[in-house]
Amino acid sequence: MAFTKLSVKRQKAHLPRDETASAAELDVWTIFRALRDSHTQFGLRPSHMQTLQALLSFLKPGHGEVVFASNAEICRRVGGIDERTLRRHIDRFLVLGFITRQDSPNRKRYRVRSSDGQSISYGLTLSPLFERADELLAIAQKLENMRRDCIFIRKQILTKLAHL
Repeated sequence: MAFTKLSVKRQKAHLPRDETASAAELDVWTIFRALRDSHTQFGLRPSHMQTLQALLSFLKPGHGEVVFASNAEICRRVGGIDERTLRRHIDRFLVLGFITRQDSPNRKRYRVRSSDGQSISYGLTLSPLFERADELLAIAQKLENMRRDCIFIRKQILTKLAHL
C-alpha cells in the first residue's frame, strides 16, 4: 500500500496573488509544524502537541477532517497518557478554537456509511485548525524572524565587545 500525502485544500480568498494553483493544497503536517513552533503563543505545552499529532495521525486522505477514534485508542497512540489528560487537552483545543465537536445523539464517536458511499462522521472535527493555517504559518514565521534577529544582534554585540 502506497502512502498518500494528506493535504488540505485552501480557500482561494486566502491565497496570495503570486501563489500557483498547485499551492492550493497545504500539507497538514506543515500546519502542525507551524503550531508546534509557536505553541507557547497559545499557552500549549509539548504534551498538547503530542495529542494533536496523534489526532492528526487518525486522518486519512479523502476521508474528511473528523477523528472518530475512541479516547482509549487516542491515548494509546499518544503514548499511554491518562484519559483525564486527554480530555483536558481536547478541552484546551476546543477553547482555542482548533477543534470542534460533532456529537452523535449518544455522544459516541463513529462514522456511518450509506450504500451509495455517503457518510456521516461524529467526533472531533479538525477543520477549524486547517482554516487557521494562514494565521498559524504567519505566527511561526514571525517567531522565526525574531529568533534570527536576536541571534544577529547578539553576534553584533559580541563582535563589538571582542574589539574593545
